Amino acid sequence: MNRNEGVTKQLEGAMLGGAMYGWRTRAANPVNYDFQGNATKRHAAAQTPGYGTLKGGPPMELSRLEQETIILFNEAEPTAEIYTHNKKLREKLERLSQKHPDKIVLKSDQPGGAVTYTVPKKSIVVQEPYSDERREAARKRAIEGRYTPPKQG
Repeated sequence: MNRNEGVTKQLEGAMLGGAMYGWRTRAANPVNYDFQGNATKRHAAAQTPGYGTLKGGPPMELSRLEQETIILFNEAEPTAEIYTHNKKLREKLERLSQKHPDKIVLKSDQPGGAVTYTVPKKSIVVQEPYSDERREAARKRAIEGRYTPPKQG
């Protein structure tokens, strides 16, 4: 279909890279691909499986801005997908997948440090931030009760 519409392999590589890694990244710029749709050596950071080429290459080096977390779900299915580069979230998802292997499932582990997990949609929660007053009251209660948080790791 792309060939019928006049889309070159160079543009196709950029469309795939942009769809996978964001439209404001180097991966979405056709200048970074050769005429076969492979990432050019000039932009070797874009050479990884699925990143503008299916042939692979060295792990990409994304900027902090490009290291995204994406939570994706729809209204029809009971699960959500979490794609993330965030170290703390990756570690938490790994711990939860070991504790609940039937519900939290590693879908893919990409070069460059990103992972994708499938989780129950009900696990996705956005909560109101703590006010300074609430945080201080919780801190005082913890001190009075000699509470020590559990060690992680």
